[in-house]
Amino acid sequence: MNNQQLESSSLSNSSSWLSIIGWVGVISLFLIIVLIAYYPNRPPAIGEENIKVRLERLNKVESKQQKIITSYGWVNQTQNIVHIPVKNAAILLVDELEESQPQESKVKAYKPQVIDPNN
Repeated sequence: MNNQQLESSSLSNSSSWLSIIGWVGVISLFLIIVLIAYYPNRPPAIGEENIKVRLERLNKVESKQQKIITSYGWVNQTQNIVHIPVKNAAILLVDELEESQPQESKVKAYKPQVIDPNN
C-alpha cells in the first residue's frame, strides 16, 4: 500500500468514528431535553384520599342512577312528566307495539333494470 491509501483509509475510519460519536451525542442530547421538559410537567400521583373520594362519588352516582331506573317519580311536575321503572316501560312498549296495526308503506319499489353488457 502506498502512503495515500493509508492516509485515506485512516481518514475514513476516523470520520466513521466521528459520525458515530456525533449521532450518539445527538440522540443523548434529545433524550436529555425530553427528560428536562417532562419531569416539571408530570401530573401528580393520585393519593389514597383522592381514590377514596372518587369511589364515594362513583357509588353515590351509581346508587342514584339505580334508584331512578327502578322507581317512579317526577321529572317535571309542572308539565306532568314522570319516570317509571325501565322494566315496566319495556312491558308497556311491547304491549303498545303488539296492539298497533301496521300501516302501508309509502315507499315505492321499482323493478330493477338489467343492463345487458353486450349492448
